[in-house]
Amino acid sequence: RELQAGPDRLSLPGCRALPMSARRNLLQWWLGESLGRSLGDGEIHDLLESQGDACPEIRGGEFALRRFQDHIYRVPRDRPPLADERPLVAGTVIMDGDYRLCLSHRGSEDPAPELRLAHRRGGERLRPDVGGPSRSLKKWLQEHQVPPWERDRLPLVFRGNGELVAVADLWCAPGLAGPETGSNWWLDIRRE
Repeated sequence: RELQAGPDRLSLPGCRALPMSARRNLLQWWLGESLGRSLGDGEIHDLLESQGDACPEIRGGEFALRRFQDHIYRVPRDRPPLADERPLVAGTVIMDGDYRLCLSHRGSEDPAPELRLAHRRGGERLRPDVGGPSRSLKKWLQEHQVPPWERDRLPLVFRGNGELVAVADLWCAPGLAGPETGSNWWLDIRRE
């Protein structure tokens, strides 16, 4: 439990401090029966000891083990995100990989904002603070320590004019952030 840094991540320095047999037992237990095989010392060594810029991975069954910064992540073999862009229709739930999106309203007569769901293509920018400068989405995701394998899977919501107004459940423009903002329309985005 001391090594557990969250429900699906372990402390990398803590794992490195263990002898190889304890590393193997811990990772094998953590993956459970889904791996379908025994872990080899070589792949465990690569996962824990390779250089910081490497992207080592152990795949198996329902999960993969990946490393990012000072943690080992147990990553489920997720449903892929939707391949195409699509408009958000008021009151209609869209499942996009592990995310549930819905444009919700308060029963207002105001017309629904024109919003569309898409994914990263590169060059996207967002304005995290009202009136502040726009920022590169790539740098923003890095600063918020979003693991690299999740970045291209995140649902992005854009206005009809191309303005990015939501990044998964990580950020939403203030006017669409929820019913408590006083807006008649808001985005309900959650990871399932």
